[in-house]
Amino acid sequence: LFSLGNSVKAQERLTAEQVVDIALQNNLNLKAKDLKIQSYKSLQRSVFELPKTAINLQYGNMNGFEKDDNWSVSQTIPFPSTFSAKRKLIQAQTEKSEANKNSTANELKRLIRLDYYQLEFLDYQIQKLSFLDSSYTDFIRVAELRYKTGDVSKIDINTAQTKRGEITLLVNKAKTLRNDTYLNLKNLMAVE
Repeated sequence: LFSLGNSVKAQERLTAEQVVDIALQNNLNLKAKDLKIQSYKSLQRSVFELPKTAINLQYGNMNGFEKDDNWSVSQTIPFPSTFSAKRKLIQAQTEKSEANKNSTANELKRLIRLDYYQLEFLDYQIQKLSFLDSSYTDFIRVAELRYKTGDVSKIDINTAQTKRGEITLLVNKAKTLRNDTYLNLKNLMAVE
């Protein structure tokens, strides 16, 4: 019993910002976008690289009956403006990737906050509806006693039972929505 009591932890409720931070740390899409930005930044160092020098050797009968040796060395040097254009292209790709990552992060934050506050609302709604359900239960009990004494008609009891049934349906609907929203938030946070 002691080990069971020690292993059970009280669940603390996270704030919206803590949930957003966890989601931003765990989101694989954002991690992939970070790696893409890093790859573009590493490409910036390769802007001024020259193509490899090619050395070719030919041996054999090429111009006649005698064997010839042919050596060739070639190097392609691009026009100087190519380097600056390549640098600008890589910078533009880096900026585009960073903007794309920021856009994705902002959309993720929006979705997480929406689900978080939806959970808060649904918890509050379930609490109030449960209170209303217990109030109708008490009202039905009192109405049945008053019916037995002859103060009210059977229609008051039936109306109260119908209203209590509607509230029970609303509570069940809110609980289902809460579970769905919780699972969606958990999925966005990428936690188990």
